[in-house]
Amino acid sequence: MFSHISGGLLPSDVVEFSGAEGTGKTELLLNIVAYCTLPKVVGSNMSLGKEVDVVYVCTDYKLDLLRLVTVLEAKLNVAYSNGGASCASTVKEAVKSCLSRTHVTHCSSSSELSATLDFLRSTYLPRHPEVAAVVLDNVASFYWMDRSRLSKPADRPSLELWVKSMSNLIREHHLVLFAAKPLLMGRSDEALHSTKSCSSDDFMCRQWRQLVKYRFLLQKAEKLLGNTQTDAVFRCTPLPPLHTSQPHTACYTFNIKESGVHFLP
Repeated sequence: MFSHISGGLLPSDVVEFSGAEGTGKTELLLNIVAYCTLPKVVGSNMSLGKEVDVVYVCTDYKLDLLRLVTVLEAKLNVAYSNGGASCASTVKEAVKSCLSRTHVTHCSSSSELSATLDFLRSTYLPRHPEVAAVVLDNVASFYWMDRSRLSKPADRPSLELWVKSMSNLIREHHLVLFAAKPLLMGRSDEALHSTKSCSSDDFMCRQWRQLVKYRFLLQKAEKLLGNTQTDAVFRCTPLPPLHTSQPHTACYTFNIKESGVHFLP
């Protein structure tokens, strides 16, 4: 899904997945975690993952570790069976290795998120240089909570504080950030077929909009022509940067199975 990016993702890049509830944002992030932590080579020299560590920052308590284990097991079973070396104990050890490369932290407020990011930057990551990516689900968990405490809606100091902390974190430690962002309440999925509409109505602060380099809009798609499967189909559309209006022609469709996200031709 990053094939349209010349040279691929680079350290300090920020990727944002936005979409309504139930469009596969968390599931997509889990599959990114799986891809990052899976071994590079399994069985007959099959390229499977990146074999790097990931920090997963969960702000809405949607992280399902059992689901992550299911995805890892499915991908490892296929890889080992292709190499003729599949066995339960081998897969179990490989899953343990992947989970050991997944560092999970939970935050329940903007101030806690800021403090956590500062701790990661100054103390934790210097001890774990193998970490290559950060996953944040989601960026707007505390938006309404913070806004209700402000006398002026335009002032968002709590949001800007943790965004600054995140910016320092990924730049100092050369990390790639993957983040999920929900849509504003009241926005219909149909209204977001226009990338211009989505760009002009971004409710996050200016610092966050400047930080994001690549944006994707997730939507529920109609059943593909000739598709007899019962799985729901989702559309992932790259959006232009907020300061430009140049559209991307790429559009990806995928469904979600027990073994994870599967992109469709």
